[in-house]
Amino acid sequence: MNIQLRPYQTEALQSIQLHLDRGVNKQLVVLPTGSGKTVIFSNIPQTIKDSLPMLVLAHRGELLTQAKEKILWSNPHLDVQIEKAENTAELCDVVVASVPTLGRADSERIKKYPKDYFKTIIVDEAHHAAAETYRRILDYFQPTFLLGVTATPQRSDSVRLTDIFDEITYYKTIQDLIKEGYLCRLIGYRIQTDTDISEVETSHGDYIASQLEETINTPLRNATVVK
Repeated sequence: MNIQLRPYQTEALQSIQLHLDRGVNKQLVVLPTGSGKTVIFSNIPQTIKDSLPMLVLAHRGELLTQAKEKILWSNPHLDVQIEKAENTAELCDVVVASVPTLGRADSERIKKYPKDYFKTIIVDEAHHAAAETYRRILDYFQPTFLLGVTATPQRSDSVRLTDIFDEITYYKTIQDLIKEGYLCRLIGYRIQTDTDISEVETSHGDYIASQLEETINTPLRNATVVK
């Protein structure tokens, strides 16, 4: 299956190559949710020269599966394998790896890969890249090219992504893509419920997800939202 790239996705790939030619080897691409960031990095093997072998890092299972599927759609000839829990990848063209699996402090699985094996490392949802689990992986390997993709380059804990990436090499806002017709116009609805979140604790300026979920994910409130 061939994926027809949107104009801005082609622009992003061209910008990545342009900045590589200028010596910018640690790049960050910022695009909103729904813009097809996975499609962009799935086309790296066929558009960026000498980019294989490639390691794709993600922290959730569905992102690993999505990345593998998109990479194979764009590059059906490549050997793409997943490294996560019970899934063990070999030395192949593209390894799509779980960060908790490779980045644990006591993980031995990362050691099967030579430090210079991967020429390219892609970090999906790269705003997480400053976390210790990511840093262990990025400090271990010696790629020629490091690319992060994210919709939210700002972190709430003030940890700087500039310690990992040198430059934002392509950027479009949600407003840009709405105007260009690639994303739907935003419509917000406010409803009144009796839910009280005053007892939900915060961490680094945001609600603790487990506490928030327990408080707001209730049958009565969900029915009100649906109605």
